[in-house]
Amino acid sequence: MLTVLALAFIILSFFDSSRIVKASPGPGISVTIEDIDPIAALHLSDNEASYIVKIESITTEFEDANLVVSGDASLSFSWTLQEFSIAPGEIKEFPLTITVASGTPPGDYPFTAVGNAWLPFLPEFPETSSYTSHVNVPAPSPPPVGGVEIPWPVNGDNSLATWISLALTAIALMAVLVNIQKIEK
Repeated sequence: MLTVLALAFIILSFFDSSRIVKASPGPGISVTIEDIDPIAALHLSDNEASYIVKIESITTEFEDANLVVSGDASLSFSWTLQEFSIAPGEIKEFPLTITVASGTPPGDYPFTAVGNAWLPFLPEFPETSSYTSHVNVPAPSPPPVGGVEIPWPVNGDNSLATWISLALTAIALMAVLVNIQKIEK
């Protein structure tokens, strides 16, 4: 055993490491999608969700790159193509707003960001990375009881003006009900 180790040491000591041909680094990227403001029941009035699409260079060379976003036909995107250069180790972020078409049934709707990167002197050998996320379209809120919508404070709005508005709405509702009863008699 000791003889084998000694022989290996002797062989390695004669080996000229300067003659090793090192491969140049190739393109490399990583794509991710981060939820910023996914659609929730309270945001259905605008039918929008916000995301950040990130692309990270995971190589030691400057790269040319692009991002392409696509998804379900009921989704429209604030952009579908971004083209740029990216430095080694750099992370670029692109805000993305997705609008869901009116009347879209509740459910998860997938969308994908695909990033392509290539070395400027080797565009025929791109590296690709993709990430798929979902827009969740919630079921609509049930209709208000009795068909009358009462403007409850939303989003933590507990201001005095809101509560006065609620009190005046309640008084007006009672006055309407009293008048209806008087007309029926």
